[in-house]
Amino acid sequence: MKKLISLIALVLVIVCSVALFITIKDKKKSDDSLQTIKKVSLKKGEIRLGVMLPGDETDSFSKNQIASVKDAAKQCNIPENDIIWKTQVKNSSECKEAMSVFAEANCTHVFVTNERVAASVYENAEDYPDIKFFVYGGTAAKISKVKNVYDYSLKDSEYRYISGVISGMKIKELQEKNALVSENYDDDNKIRLGFIGSYNNSKTISAYTAFFLGVKSVVPDVTMDVEYTDGKNNVNNEGTAVQRLMSRGAVVIGYDTNSLSIPSVVQAQKDGGKNVYLVSANANMLDIAPTAQLAAETNKFNNVYKDIITKCKNNEKISQDLAYGYKEDALEITSFGPEAPANVSETVNALQEQFKQNQIKVFDTSKFKVNGSILTKATIDLSFYEDNEKEAIYKGKEKNAIVKEGDINYFSESSLRSAAYFNYIIDGIKEMKVGELEPKE
Repeated sequence: MKKLISLIALVLVIVCSVALFITIKDKKKSDDSLQTIKKVSLKKGEIRLGVMLPGDETDSFSKNQIASVKDAAKQCNIPENDIIWKTQVKNSSECKEAMSVFAEANCTHVFVTNERVAASVYENAEDYPDIKFFVYGGTAAKISKVKNVYDYSLKDSEYRYISGVISGMKIKELQEKNALVSENYDDDNKIRLGFIGSYNNSKTISAYTAFFLGVKSVVPDVTMDVEYTDGKNNVNNEGTAVQRLMSRGAVVIGYDTNSLSIPSVVQAQKDGGKNVYLVSANANMLDIAPTAQLAAETNKFNNVYKDIITKCKNNEKISQDLAYGYKEDALEITSFGPEAPANVSETVNALQEQFKQNQIKVFDTSKFKVNGSILTKATIDLSFYEDNEKEAIYKGKEKNAIVKEGDINYFSESSLRSAAYFNYIIDGIKEMKVGELEPKE
């Protein structure tokens, strides 16, 4: 056992060191080869794209964004040299600088892929009236009254739910083989799950709740601990979080960070004999977790960007709040691992089709409780608040998210706005912060 712990610790150190080395090396490379920005004259109706990224090609999310924009631009006959990139934009001052660069380069449309700088975009967009700004995960384009800003989001809860179903199928297989051990159960004999969240916000809460409800649809008696890392690519916190979840006996782990370390550490534990698996987020990680990965949640952002660019080229009226899910061909579950449950492909295909037909209600209120009670009303404040500020920057309406359709009452996610707003800690889930000894209900 001591040897196993030492091996895991060694793997964590190596993974973190390698990731840090790669990040520093690639950041230097990026700094040394800054894109030459030239202001060019454009013909009427011609498009020049700007892309603002929170990272670069060393993190799975930004790498996917870069590839997706390039593919969409190619399909829309936009030359690659008409795409201006700004990487590592993480705060408001860097965002303002990037917006100035895009204007100087004569960009007509800008994709902002980091919702953490949304406030800066809303605040400064009117200074650049000739540019349309599209903010991924933004929540205030409509209520801000800024005419040249648009929000777009993915309906993450759809494929998180399917990931949960896959995980439940695997757990059921392990149960039938009597492969689970005592540490995989809590004191109430419920099977343990784990989830690693980037930020404690509605987007993450909606994602992990959908995952949990997907598992429960197959295996009802489960419980889940949630660890937060306070960042999308925080290698040290990710390593600590996943290690803690596995030490408490989590059988399957989900996450919404842009992580390379989580799959590595889970695979190391599995190689050491633990019953532990994961569903990869944002990218296929089979090369890192060849037997631990059950499947991968992958985003088809190329279709999202193709849709937006096409609408712009055709001068179509564009909603300031755009939501993309299975119906819009923006999500998929791929890359099933060799230990994925039997019939997983057929099950996933069927569920994906049901989402396209609007036949699945992820947050069916009969399927979960909050503090022992069924949600009968869920008042959502659609105002925009920056970080933990109590005063709204932009005032939105308060609306009830509970909808009745036939005999089903459900929390209607991504309908009042595109970005997630489910913000309830449902029974069976415990949130933790890295470093806390005990979970909090």
